[in-house]
Amino acid sequence: MEFQQRLLSVFAAHCHRGWGLRPAKRSGSAALLAAYLLLSVNVTVAHAQTLTSIATFNNSASSFSSLIQGTDGALYGISSNGSAHNDGSVFKVTTAGTLTILHTFCAQPNCTDGSAPSSALALGTDGNLYGTTSLGGASGLGTLFRVNPTGSYSVTHSFSGADGGDPHGILVFASDGNFYGITGTGGALGYGTVFRATTAGAVTTLHSFDYTHGSGPKGVIQGTDGTFYGTTNFGGVGSSCFGLPCGVVYKITTSGRFTLLHNFNVNQGLYPGLPVQASNGTFYGMTLYGGLISPVNCPIGCGTLYSITPNKTYQTIHKFQHSDGGNSFGALVQATDGNLYGESPDSADGFGQVFKLALPNTITEVTTFSPVGITGGLTAVYQATDGNLYGTYSSTTSTAAGVFRLSVGLGQFVSFVSPTGKVSATAEILGQGFTGTSSVTFNGIPAAFTVVSDTYLTATVPKQATTGPVVVTTPTQTLTSNVNFRETK
Repeated sequence: MEFQQRLLSVFAAHCHRGWGLRPAKRSGSAALLAAYLLLSVNVTVAHAQTLTSIATFNNSASSFSSLIQGTDGALYGISSNGSAHNDGSVFKVTTAGTLTILHTFCAQPNCTDGSAPSSALALGTDGNLYGTTSLGGASGLGTLFRVNPTGSYSVTHSFSGADGGDPHGILVFASDGNFYGITGTGGALGYGTVFRATTAGAVTTLHSFDYTHGSGPKGVIQGTDGTFYGTTNFGGVGSSCFGLPCGVVYKITTSGRFTLLHNFNVNQGLYPGLPVQASNGTFYGMTLYGGLISPVNCPIGCGTLYSITPNKTYQTIHKFQHSDGGNSFGALVQATDGNLYGESPDSADGFGQVFKLALPNTITEVTTFSPVGITGGLTAVYQATDGNLYGTYSSTTSTAAGVFRLSVGLGQFVSFVSPTGKVSATAEILGQGFTGTSSVTFNGIPAAFTVVSDTYLTATVPKQATTGPVVVTTPTQTLTSNVNFRETK
């Protein structure tokens, strides 16, 4: 019961700051969720791995974004609360566990520097981190910001309502060198927007939601075809989820051409989360609720796993039943073993779990958060180039919240700031042990390169390059990229 009440409070915070819910609908949705959570029970599942806490916060932070790796090899994230003004912070943590607060929000009068951040950071080719706050700024409707690894912070744009408000979700650095994201409110019709932003903060609205095509967007990701894919919590047409349409999956081009891919119904799930594109080209994601498989455990369903292709082929591939997870706020990530990993705030002991999806539909619990007396499952795990999975956890007792590492036996690899580029363009490569590197190849073609640091190098896309893996040969090992680098014309 205590865990369920905590989850409800987190949900309410997301409704207010990060989910773009319309005020008239919040109280009814919260009441329905409360009834559901109070009836929930858990099923025991055996543990397979154990996670380790590597750093803890001492600033009362308890709600976090997913993490991202910087050019220095450290991990970066945001807390949406805690710190001096309880309005969140930007932090970095090394894989050895050294935690540094880079910026505390609402440090300026009237929070003109932003407050209540709720999006994961994005890494730019300039080495800076970019993100959004859902509140604050010149109009109080949220900001875009830039921060460097030493903590130099600046607001690049304040949202005004006409160009959106309440920006949240994932901010993605795209192959054209711009950032793409969403706002939960505002725009031409008041239901949120999809926007493009330059590194300098010039914002262009690409699409304004109209409810029949979605409302309360979650974010966007860029597919291998260059198109952006996203979901909304509500809106769409068709089957009703307790008085509201159940949400949609959509795609949108860089020029703003919008296509509705799928309308959810209560059997397929409601509140669909942002999907991830797997190496087979299909997108996989989770819904927070719905499925209606077990009236005893989940009166409205524990949520589902879904897949959808770029050409609209949809499938519900799994319906959660508490024993294998469910009620997941975060997204999946495909690790270098080909499996998809996710977090759930539900587990047999009530502390949440990390689970593995072996395609097409085999679910295995990897570990719960209980061994170290913490709770998790409210964000997404991130695989750093050392092969380990990292994430954040919240406090259940007097123990402080913090950052965890989970080893599932995967080796080191290299990744990219952007996995696309034209011939003669510069590719930014992240990893470790780069000092003394002897060669870099793009799908077997040697490339000129420069080692900038032990964790970061740049390479020139060679003329004969084709889409395929990038391989970096260091003095101690050969490192292969976790995704193919796509050569573009």
